[in-house]
Amino acid sequence: MSGARDLTRAEVKGILAATDSLRNKALLVLGFNTGFRINELLSLKIKDVFNLKQKSVRTHVTVEARNMKNNKSRTIKLNSDAAKVLLLWCKELIKQGFTPDDPLFVSRETLKKPVMVNGVEKICTVFKALSSRQVNNILKTLADLAGIDTARLSSHSFRKTFAKAIYLVSGRDLTRVQYALGHSSVTTTIKYLLFAITEIDTLVEGISYE
Repeated sequence: MSGARDLTRAEVKGILAATDSLRNKALLVLGFNTGFRINELLSLKIKDVFNLKQKSVRTHVTVEARNMKNNKSRTIKLNSDAAKVLLLWCKELIKQGFTPDDPLFVSRETLKKPVMVNGVEKICTVFKALSSRQVNNILKTLADLAGIDTARLSSHSFRKTFAKAIYLVSGRDLTRVQYALGHSSVTTTIKYLLFAITEIDTLVEGISYE
């Protein structure tokens, strides 16, 4: 999905405003505010973000190495926006009877899976996580409702939007963007920020010594 585009702040706000599903809002906010790859995002379980005993959202989320593209675990902080909506969503999931081991972003699809219960293997019905295809459909549907051009929109737009946001708030510090995205090479980070090059003309025009 390298051709995916980033979204402007106004576009993100428009998509969130068009969302009437708590699950979808939690998905979108977490995607735009963490920069997780889509497979990392969809690999999360409820227990990865929610402490059932304390009934609170964790301050940091870690994606295990087995679910990472580079086979290295990555931990990222949840900002207040993400923490707020995730708390509501996790409480709703627990209320509906989901367990901490269930996917954070469940779909309506189920599958049969062997589960050990008191030392005895039983075949149980479990809910599947959303697929990247389903997330793409959710994003495009909401963008369309918000009157936003859906061309080149995909789940990878989460990561590109996050990259640009970190780039701007860090004062255009490539090293910080590289770290936030979990890239092993800054060359990859630069590819993510090629869209920002189009801003150079505007930046140059803003230079004045008068």
